[in-house]
Amino acid sequence: MMVKFEESQNALHQNIIVKMEDQQLIYNREFRSESIESQNSSCSLSSPFLISSSLQQNSLDQITNQQSSDLPKLFEELSQEQMIQHILISSYSPQHKDLCQYLATLIPFYKNEWKGFNDDDDNYLVYCFNYYKEANNTVKNLVRSFITYMKKKCDSLIIECMDSENKDITSIQKNFKKFVGKQSINNNFLQKIIQSDRYGIQFQYYLKVYSFHWLAKSKITNKYAHLIAIFFILRCFSNQTLIDEITAYKKD
Repeated sequence: MMVKFEESQNALHQNIIVKMEDQQLIYNREFRSESIESQNSSCSLSSPFLISSSLQQNSLDQITNQQSSDLPKLFEELSQEQMIQHILISSYSPQHKDLCQYLATLIPFYKNEWKGFNDDDDNYLVYCFNYYKEANNTVKNLVRSFITYMKKKCDSLIIECMDSENKDITSIQKNFKKFVGKQSINNNFLQKIIQSDRYGIQFQYYLKVYSFHWLAKSKITNKYAHLIAIFFILRCFSNQTLIDEITAYKKD
């Protein structure tokens, strides 16, 4: 799906493009100056970001090559993959280098419906999701963005077509409001939405079509942590055994 922006925002977009070009220079200087092998050798065995060097390099090369050619038209029309790449580049900082590398390796798996993503990959994705989610409120932010989407009549025809009860958009929104009720937006509620026969497919559609755009435009500080959460939740829809790995919040 292509995302179109209003022409009145061109000036703002140009400023963002300049920022991205500056970030690209940082990326080229800091992010790619060392070989992936030397980076891996300098990491401890317990490092949460020890990844296949060849897979890292291929993914990073792909991002760099595409970004350099796509920057001029970036805010006119963005494919979903370009949007993800924009988030990686524009949010890059040296302290997040390893996490950026890992996210880069997830893009081709996501594009290919997670083909070739094995049990070890799943275990590591679970680890990263649970490692980052509490400190960065990733679950709350993503679920709330979905709730906001459902309250509006965005894609009402598509939402109606996906509804398991064949209701109109007004009824769907009314029922969804009851479904949300006064529940706390937490890990348990995330599990409930994913497993919902009626709203799970709506949530999956939102994550695939709108969540990356929402994240790119948001003022959220750690967008990498939210990318991890988006990828993990989408993976849960293709491998539902992972839903049980969403750890519930427990008070100390």
